[in-house]
Amino acid sequence: MSSTNRKGEAGSMLMLVVFLFLLLMIAGGIVAGTFMFFGTGYEVRQLDADVLNYKIKECMTNNYILMVVDSFYEVCGLNKEVLEQAGYKINICEGVCSGNLPGIISVGSNFEVCKFTGKGEGYPKCTISSVVKEGKSYEIVVASLQMPRRVSE
Repeated sequence: MSSTNRKGEAGSMLMLVVFLFLLLMIAGGIVAGTFMFFGTGYEVRQLDADVLNYKIKECMTNNYILMVVDSFYEVCGLNKEVLEQAGYKINICEGVCSGNLPGIISVGSNFEVCKFTGKGEGYPKCTISSVVKEGKSYEIVVASLQMPRRVSE
């Protein structure tokens, strides 16, 4: 009678292996879901700088507003205080922006950090472009240090 009993135990042992495998899969799913939810933030500083640079470049191309600096923000649909608080740096120079000198339109300071690309995560991401308007060349430097925030903070 004991030999017939052994044949039935093999099937239950096989089900135990399947059960443990399913428990392992569920535990792995919980760990992966928790990691994805509480994981690292998104890196969008370069994208922010690219989009803002493009917007300024298009605004300068379509409008002649550089002589009246005060109307630049209004015509381009930008708010200087919001840009400063969010961590954006903008420098528009006639010719080439050299060093840390402010240009015609400048938000923020210390544009030398744009040379530190890839040196560390604490530095802003920069985008540099140029536009020609009525025979004059202008360089646009936009840096973004805006770090994404979590909803729970």
